[in-house]
Amino acid sequence: MAGCGRVALFRGQHSGDFTDVEVTPRLVRAALTKARRSGAYWRLEPAERALLVLASRLRRIRSPVLREALLAVLQRVWPQKALVIRAYELGL
Repeated sequence: MAGCGRVALFRGQHSGDFTDVEVTPRLVRAALTKARRSGAYWRLEPAERALLVLASRLRRIRSPVLREALLAVLQRVWPQKALVIRAYELGL
């Protein structure tokens, strides 16, 4: 399959010298639900709220800039999950 080099990687799987940790729309939807239930949603900036809502509607998140922005929001909403993702990135 052409162009499937990085797409075929699983969350946390090593490929050469980098670790591809995927931020999925399912994870974003779970974070959005958790934020709404805990009240953390209203403590976010309006742009961060919009980012969570709109990213949860995507089919796939490919942009590294969007991924980093979502990880920053995830750190505020769901710090435990953000810590696990950062650990995968470091290879722990």
